[in-house]
Amino acid sequence: MALDVQKRPAARPRRCMVYGVHGIGKSTFGASAPKPIFIQTEDGIGDIDCDRLPLCDSLEMFYDQLGSVISEDHDYQTLVIDSADWLENLISAAVCKKAGKKALTDFEFGKGNGLVVAEWGTVLEGLQQAVNRGLMVILLAHSEVTTFNDPLSNSYDRYSPKLIKKSSALIQEWCDEVLFAITKVFTTTEDLGFNKKRTVATGGEIRVLKTTEAAGWYAKNRLSMPAEIPFSWADYQKCMK
Repeated sequence: MALDVQKRPAARPRRCMVYGVHGIGKSTFGASAPKPIFIQTEDGIGDIDCDRLPLCDSLEMFYDQLGSVISEDHDYQTLVIDSADWLENLISAAVCKKAGKKALTDFEFGKGNGLVVAEWGTVLEGLQQAVNRGLMVILLAHSEVTTFNDPLSNSYDRYSPKLIKKSSALIQEWCDEVLFAITKVFTTTEDLGFNKKRTVATGGEIRVLKTTEAAGWYAKNRLSMPAEIPFSWADYQKCMK
């Protein structure tokens, strides 16, 4: 039997996570994608002009909406989950309800977190079905500062998605791009005299996406992107081309 050799990668929609601080413009980024439909797990879209499904108040409702996006006729091209960390809250609530627990901390030996991560596997299977249908998937998430225990150096703080650590790792592995949105801060040093100096911020209006990992944040891409690009859909789209 002849080998079925594919000399070029098969084209498919991107799987992307964008995370950053509240209010930096993640939802606006998602709304700028081609023909987006939002599944809301938090009430954060506000006055953004975009199509959206009703706010999810349970994991069951999220699965119902995801199933509709996968199976029903429509012309949407992008599915935006806003946001992944609030979806994890719904997952946690469902896990606790099923086990008759009030909180994940009531489980022994981190078992609750393990059940949440397992449920994320089911969520990603559903999102992959959306990709197979032809939809780009964008997961939006908030950021938090966590301690990274570097085995080759001292521990240090870095930005990461506001998710259970193993949940975050699973989602990052599934995604083609994990992009960190941040506002660039420019500083100047003032001479206070007596050999004393003070560094002060002088601005912070330039918003960028970090596309590769560094000490201060996690990021990755499979598009050979520059390490930093302007935080806009147009600039991300240029990299896709």
